[in-house]
Amino acid sequence: MSLVAASDFEDLPDEPIARWLQLRDLLEKRLDSLVDFNNDTRATYDFLEYMKILSAAADELEIGALEEISPGNIHDEFDLFRASVSALATRLSLRSGRDNPAQSVALARPTRKKILVEIENLRSKIHLSELSEVQKVKAEKKIDQLQILVVAPRTDISRVGFLLAGIGAFAVGTTSVLADFPQAIGTISVLIGADKLEEENDQILIENAGKKLQIQDLREEPNEEIPF
Repeated sequence: MSLVAASDFEDLPDEPIARWLQLRDLLEKRLDSLVDFNNDTRATYDFLEYMKILSAAADELEIGALEEISPGNIHDEFDLFRASVSALATRLSLRSGRDNPAQSVALARPTRKKILVEIENLRSKIHLSELSEVQKVKAEKKIDQLQILVVAPRTDISRVGFLLAGIGAFAVGTTSVLADFPQAIGTISVLIGADKLEEENDQILIENAGKKLQIQDLREEPNEEIPF
């Protein structure tokens, strides 16, 4: 029995980090239910499948690297590989924009629309460029991931910066077709930064308003005299 079915991927979230983390949780549950870790005759195929799926997913989603182990040493080194998976999951969970509002922003609808226009501009430029087909596929993959982040409820700012840097690298040494890449990338960064600043200012106003209400409540409390 395979650890995952094609239908399992349909239920995964779109955001790359959340997608990999949920896939890892699913594989952990399936592996624990199928394999007796106290038995020396553990299933080689299950271990190999676990390793290959999570390594391929991490590479495809570009969220980290997992060093695969030799199939011949799968039983001896599987625990070490599984520990490296746990370490990657820990790092991703800690930096996930979903769990760290300070490093993410809820984009306003007008801002999101403007950014999506810039993303389509980047996509069109890549399609018309003289990049090789392999490079075009890689660039479009990064642009797809950027779009997923932009339409998410909260956009991971550090992840966006990482992707924009990677997308901008494709313009190095190319002709005028990609000449306006830096401008489009800069526009996206400015739009996200402006929304983040506005969100932080709104949060400060809310906190200050809450403090004023607390002070007012204290002032309005009746000053009851203690009877003697």
